[in-house]
Amino acid sequence: ADLPLCRANYKMQLSLHVTPGKEELLPTASACEGVFLGDAGTGCADFCQQVRLLSEERQSCVLFARKWHLLGRWAAQLFDQARDVQQDQSHVDKLFAKKTCAEVLRSVDRSNEAVDFLCSICAVLALLLAFAAFAQGLQEFIPQAKQRKD
Repeated sequence: ADLPLCRANYKMQLSLHVTPGKEELLPTASACEGVFLGDAGTGCADFCQQVRLLSEERQSCVLFARKWHLLGRWAAQLFDQARDVQQDQSHVDKLFAKKTCAEVLRSVDRSNEAVDFLCSICAVLALLLAFAAFAQGLQEFIPQAKQRKD
């Protein structure tokens, strides 16, 4: 059950710490469309820097959720290894090297929908197993109906 809890924690962290900043910056994104962080002139330098800070905040959300959920951390690390991704400062640097500031902003609070779906399935299965175990444990305390002998 820790895996879906980790994912829920992560998504909640994003919605609390990243999405509000994204919503605040979105109206100014069109003025800096097509601008990369390294090429940002004076008009877009502040915008790109704020997007960079949001991206780093997202990274902090990832690390926070992984810190508090052991199984979630293990699963996420396996997923990262399969994709050859490092969740460190170099990940943010690579992101800004291949995407414009506006593109990074639009995806800064996005999460993998396939992983979200998998975690939802795990949550449902964990809940079903918990109820089954609970019912099995209570079975000895429930009086059984006596069978009639005809």
